[in-house]
Amino acid sequence: MIALTLRQRNIIEYLLSRDSYVTNDVIASNFEVSNRTVRKDLEVISAYLKEQGISLVRKPGKGVWIEDKQEVLFDDLSCSYSKNERIVIYVTSLLLNDVNTFMTLASNCGVSKQTVINDLNTIEKFLDGYHLSLIKNQGVGTSLEGDETDIRRLFIDLLFTNDHSKIVYELCINNDGIQRNLDVSFELITVIENEFRFRYVDRDRISIVLSFLLNRLGLMKTKNSTIQSSDMERINSILSTKISDSNDQEYISSFLLGERVEGSLTLDSKVEDEANEISEHLISSLKKIHYFDSEDMKDIIRSLTVHVRAAIYRCRNNIHIRNELDEQVRFAIGVMYEFTKKELNVYETKYNLNFDQSEISYIALYLASIFETGVQEDLKVVIMIVCTFGLATSSILKSRMYQIFGDCFIVGPYSIEEAEKYLESHEVDLIISTNYMSVKSTNVIYINPLLKQNDIEMIRNTLFQESFMKMCSLFFNKNKVVEHDYHCLGEYISKNDVSISKGKISWEDAIRKAAAPLVAKGDIENKYVNTMIQAVNEFGTYMVITPKVAYVHAGKDDGVNKNCVSLLLLENEIPFGSFNTKPVIAIVVLGICDKEESQLLNIANILDIPENIELLKNSKNIESILSLHD
Repeated sequence: MIALTLRQRNIIEYLLSRDSYVTNDVIASNFEVSNRTVRKDLEVISAYLKEQGISLVRKPGKGVWIEDKQEVLFDDLSCSYSKNERIVIYVTSLLLNDVNTFMTLASNCGVSKQTVINDLNTIEKFLDGYHLSLIKNQGVGTSLEGDETDIRRLFIDLLFTNDHSKIVYELCINNDGIQRNLDVSFELITVIENEFRFRYVDRDRISIVLSFLLNRLGLMKTKNSTIQSSDMERINSILSTKISDSNDQEYISSFLLGERVEGSLTLDSKVEDEANEISEHLISSLKKIHYFDSEDMKDIIRSLTVHVRAAIYRCRNNIHIRNELDEQVRFAIGVMYEFTKKELNVYETKYNLNFDQSEISYIALYLASIFETGVQEDLKVVIMIVCTFGLATSSILKSRMYQIFGDCFIVGPYSIEEAEKYLESHEVDLIISTNYMSVKSTNVIYINPLLKQNDIEMIRNTLFQESFMKMCSLFFNKNKVVEHDYHCLGEYISKNDVSISKGKISWEDAIRKAAAPLVAKGDIENKYVNTMIQAVNEFGTYMVITPKVAYVHAGKDDGVNKNCVSLLLLENEIPFGSFNTKPVIAIVVLGICDKEESQLLNIANILDIPENIELLKNSKNIESILSLHD
């Protein structure tokens, strides 16, 4: 019997809900994984369905389809958990119940008692990261031991920031102890929301946390809050109707003040207010790169200020916020992430703050939205339609393109000859063609003249990346106006960390070769290299933030020991990525350990200059590469 992972089960349920074929691209987009992962999942799903006498039909250009849908029973779908998922389930069970037997833990995961015993070392290592211990009482069961603050922090992290938080949520909702206090939790939250005239963004999860904390009243031994404010006093007053212990009141108040809200947070309008000052600095810095009218964006700027204040509370109370888009932000809008990180650093020092990756990512999303709104017209992609199927078909194609992609500039439809003539005097960002045509400098997508669903998805993905590239280029061009000093690559990359590759090479091997000098010195580990490759497979080619150059990196917990940079120049241009490929001639590897010292923006400012890319192509030695300057 083939066992399915949770994602594979969800893919089957998704396919059963659809009335037509679904492409791999659509599945990958919905489940936020790569095409390669989807292909592997579909192989397992196909084998599983075959055991039930059901076919997974595949048609080129259309996608996949499950025949005999009525024969697939949801209750019969065999779901197995990965080891990481099992560890999360074990630990959540230990948090929710005072004592757990091995058989109870095994039952929760659908595994044998022996599997739980085999997983014990991993469970203990996981708990050790929170300074907690696993206590085994023979004939009774297992339980957690440690400081109450660490127990509470672990629960909040699992529910909000863990990769498997959905599993944690389901376990909590079905737990009797959590259910017992949910009504009281919702009541307290409603009173607080009415008092402050806002609404919590993640109300259900906050209610679960509050219910969990109500189960553990009186166990706090020391005060944890470093903030004394009128907001906290107001929340303490509301909590005192149900909670008598002042330590518990202050802990829960700091948690509630740290959560994301919609609406007003009664911000202090004084200039010295830290959140206002940080927000004003971020907006002022962004205006230097691209001017915009603050009045036109006052709503989103107000939301940014509210978020910054909540982030300050979280920083000072060691509360971690869940940001499901954290990795995607760092890869997909890495330029804005680096800009945000750099600008926040000034106030981290001034106010003794330390914004983590999730906080920086959220703030970067606000700034990206402001920047993109301000340069909206400049980000519009110019699309050329090339169609040789006659006037009627060309008209239908153009009409459909306008309906679906009306926010782009569309020229054509042209014949191949007309298109070539147009390109002699005009520039376009993307060519949509029904026939093969040879174009060196512009991306061409070949489509069915009637524009099928998989064509639409492919165009949409490409347009998003083209628009992103335009935003990056605009960001760098405007940033050059702000920065007047000249800097060369040699200031950021040492001679021993630059190499030139001859002959054909895959993009994966190019990353490995680019990273080799850093691995040899121990600056990064092989794990870091593998994570960079995995990131490209998962998130696509957003790392190509300047033309022809990919900037690859991983997270600070992925095996980086020192801030470092290396560069590989490719003698032959290669397609970069496993889908939505982009041509590159150079790979820049960034080892980011200390967030204050990332060189991504500095190097990208140099390599975004078209003349430098031409010089890079023709470079024969490392000295000429390092002499390139902004």
